[in-house]
Amino acid sequence: NLFPEHLNYHGSLTQYYQAKMTVAQKQVAGDTLIYNVENEALSNQVSNLTSDSTKIAYPETSGAYVKDQSIYFADEAVIDISDLPLLGNHNITNTLAAITAVKQLTVATDIINSALQSFQPLEHRLQAVGTFKGVSFINDSISTIPESAMAALEAIPTIDTMILGGLDRGYDFSKLAHALQIKNVGTVILFPDSGEKLKEIFKTINYHPRILETSEISAAVAFAFAHTPIGRTCALSPASPSYNLFKNFEDRGHQFIQEVNRQGAE
Repeated sequence: NLFPEHLNYHGSLTQYYQAKMTVAQKQVAGDTLIYNVENEALSNQVSNLTSDSTKIAYPETSGAYVKDQSIYFADEAVIDISDLPLLGNHNITNTLAAITAVKQLTVATDIINSALQSFQPLEHRLQAVGTFKGVSFINDSISTIPESAMAALEAIPTIDTMILGGLDRGYDFSKLAHALQIKNVGTVILFPDSGEKLKEIFKTINYHPRILETSEISAAVAFAFAHTPIGRTCALSPASPSYNLFKNFEDRGHQFIQEVNRQGAE
């Protein structure tokens, strides 16, 4: 996949894409490139490659694909989507990529099925923290780009409070702002610096959630407890890197979990 990322390092989206595609361009005969054909930016880049690698697209019949609520490879059902332990369409897409890859190594379907059903989500990736005082909390601290926060909104329809913002790397947050508005997220908690950018976008699209601007995780969690309706969900899915306020995304996630547990026990 290709998504806007690391723009502060690479200087521009074009340069970032070129850097990533250098890996594919350097492939030789006998190498395999597996790519998401539904990612328009990536498909355009692949069409310009002159490498001699074998190129396999998904979701297409040359790779894994979805049919009748199941994932198939080469006309063989691999797993029912309902049996996947991971949330969201983005994780279905990730599963298609993984199945396509291991099938190139001739891994048996029953082994793939068993591995997928027993797979446990990684910490900080749509991680369920627990339900406290009737409110569910999700730690998605690894969300460092707008697309990942949008994926969280799609995966968890009960989100009513979202904690967003962090280091501003120049991302475009307009699609995320529209997604929050469409999902009718009632409370938005904003960390600097990108949180300020989101707040300004909200004004331009006439979106008026309840907003708290803070640099403190304790204040963010307290506001979430105070304003998230019982039966709904608060998600930490910042859509931004963490380095302006935390050591890294793990530190951000751990502090969030600790604070939720502390305030949830009060």
